[in-house]
Amino acid sequence: MNTANVTQPSRLRRSLDGLYALGGVISSLCVLIILLLMVGASLGRSLDWRVSWINDVVSWLCAAAAFLAWLIALEMVTLYG
Repeated sequence: MNTANVTQPSRLRRSLDGLYALGGVISSLCVLIILLLMVGASLGRSLDWRVSWINDVVSWLCAAAAFLAWLIALEMVTLYG
């Protein structure tokens, strides 16, 4: 086995990798929360609850999920691209 050319990633690289992974997790959580809010809004409308605020929250979560997923996708392109 030739391990002479193997280098360890720098501390900054490991920190960035952790931030990208955290962004992916937060993006996934945003999508899950969107699902729960939309189901709650559907039930709330059938029960005549005021659920108009959910549309605003869902739109912000969509923007956050797209941005954070874009960051992780960009990292994958630079690694494997």
